[in-house]
Amino acid sequence: LPRSSGAMRRRGGARPGGRPEGREEEDDPQGKEKRERKVAFGLLGGAMAFVLVVTFVVAQLQRSWGVENETPAASDVLLVSFPKSGSNWLRFLVVSLMARNHRAKLTFPVIEKLVPDLEFGTNRLQFRKRGRVAWKSHQPFRADPVGAAEKPTPCNMTNMEGYQCLCPNCPARWSRVVYLVRDGRSALCSYYYMQTQLGNFEGTFRDFLASPKSQYGVPWPRHVESYLGKPSVFLLKYEDLHQHPHSTLRHLHNFLAPGRALSDDDLRDVLHASDFETMRNSELADGLPLFDQNYPDARAAKGFHLVREGRLDGWTQCTDDPSLFEAHIPGFDDVMTALGYYPHDAAH
Repeated sequence: LPRSSGAMRRRGGARPGGRPEGREEEDDPQGKEKRERKVAFGLLGGAMAFVLVVTFVVAQLQRSWGVENETPAASDVLLVSFPKSGSNWLRFLVVSLMARNHRAKLTFPVIEKLVPDLEFGTNRLQFRKRGRVAWKSHQPFRADPVGAAEKPTPCNMTNMEGYQCLCPNCPARWSRVVYLVRDGRSALCSYYYMQTQLGNFEGTFRDFLASPKSQYGVPWPRHVESYLGKPSVFLLKYEDLHQHPHSTLRHLHNFLAPGRALSDDDLRDVLHASDFETMRNSELADGLPLFDQNYPDARAAKGFHLVREGRLDGWTQCTDDPSLFEAHIPGFDDVMTALGYYPHDAAH
């Protein structure tokens, strides 16, 4: 019996007209183009997915590396103070204590290399560079430190650039912080002289106290309070360095290098290498790298000097009325009393 046409088609027979089955699709240009396009889209989609996965992984690795690169090690030391509280003197002292080979040649350019100021962006970018003794900062202690790798919002604090407070310039992430505090009256008086000599402020001292220019991120009382009671913070008083230098430096040395010996001769050498005359001579002879770069005309035009006098009663150069401070900076007297600058039962 003859086979059915269906059977012939199942076996690949010819359709009526003599054309083999399957040749219609092969000879159809539009069908072929659709198949090729489908294959191309599939390959493109796979490539895009691969690129997205690789980009995500790289971004996560970069973020992780960035956060790690912005986070201080447990052994790193941060020196912090409100401006004009003796931070440069502290830098000289710490380098003399911790890097004896530099004692004989301490200058401001050397200090800037060994204890970089993290308030400047270039120093933050070079944070992981080796050979540092410590780092300097003027930041208040913030409970929510963030870094550039974490894509934060700007700091939104007074008298600083929007990203100036980002890690590593974030004291809360440091395991060892030395906070140098000075009588707020003298610190603000010296800050007033600096701001006027740099051309950042014009007006009387009373005007200055009432102005945001007297703040650094926050007013002086809040700046100091932010560091009180923190377990990672060694509180150091400027006046103790003046009045009891030997015992105060021994306590500081025990914090910086526990278990390491410090002889009386070493202590004398440290004090000599960091005294007022040494610092003043260095400023005159070697200059101030950061200030000379950012304020090139301040010396000649305004008579600017970073190292002034360092007097304990320096505030009397600005006013003879101690009540002026609390009148313009609420909370000032409470912090001064808590630190022992005012008697607890005195009216100010």
